[in-house]
Amino acid sequence: MNDRYTPLSVRTSSDPQTTRAWDVLFPGIPGHLRPSVDRWIQMMIVQYPDTVGVCQRALRYTVPGQMTAEGALKRHASASGENTLDVLDVLINYLGQVNRADSYRAADASHRFEDLKISLHEADSAWTLTKRPRWGLVQLVDATATSAFERTRDEGGDAAWLLAQAWEATFRQQPDYLTAYARIVQSIEAVALPILSPNDASATLGKAINNLSNSAEKWTVSSLDDRGQASAATLLAILRTVWENHQRHSSNDGKAPEPPDPNETEAVLFLAVTVVQWFQRGFVRPKLGY
Repeated sequence: MNDRYTPLSVRTSSDPQTTRAWDVLFPGIPGHLRPSVDRWIQMMIVQYPDTVGVCQRALRYTVPGQMTAEGALKRHASASGENTLDVLDVLINYLGQVNRADSYRAADASHRFEDLKISLHEADSAWTLTKRPRWGLVQLVDATATSAFERTRDEGGDAAWLLAQAWEATFRQQPDYLTAYARIVQSIEAVALPILSPNDASATLGKAINNLSNSAEKWTVSSLDDRGQASAATLLAILRTVWENHQRHSSNDGKAPEPPDPNETEAVLFLAVTVVQWFQRGFVRPKLGY
């Protein structure tokens, strides 16, 4: 997809404020995006009439007595930007199911997916579309962080799949931070336990941390060691940060878990991307002689 368009008047302006004012992402459904989104929803209703019922069941709104189901869907979608995003998320998820189950309509589903994705991109929306692990809306994230995540995800395996679930749960339209945090821990366990606790079938990240702590002098992360900071100590600190905060959000004592906040979850997710890559690429290994 091409870079976002910047008007000539902005490109040639000598005022930094003008450039900064243009270089923003819009949450919700801004006015300049609304007509395109409304047309896209209308085309979906025409091409896939059963989506009217799908949306009503998924979003649990009612149809007033004198209104058609289609009219109720349009009214619900236009009531707020958040409602519109919910409707778009349901419709994109529906297209994902069509793409998997109906080879005859798969090409059309992909075409409509790309149409909406381009509209969001051209309007500088803070939202974009994803196909992994499910088709739906996700928040745009810093390009460098996204690229690192995609490289890790594309390695394949259990850790990549769990990390993709964590990413989707964190940045989708209706985030689930408890699920995201659990998947983050599981993704690290998937790569760390075979290395740090290879003979323990009941190992957890907590046990792996204890093993590393008791033998840190034997481990290295790609030989990045000096007198001031051993790389195994850095790895240990990251793993402890993830695990100890995870314990606060677990309900092991029968009490309701303390929900993680968005910033905390995102920070730990980005740490996990790095740590999973370290293990995937064989950077975490015993030092020579051990």
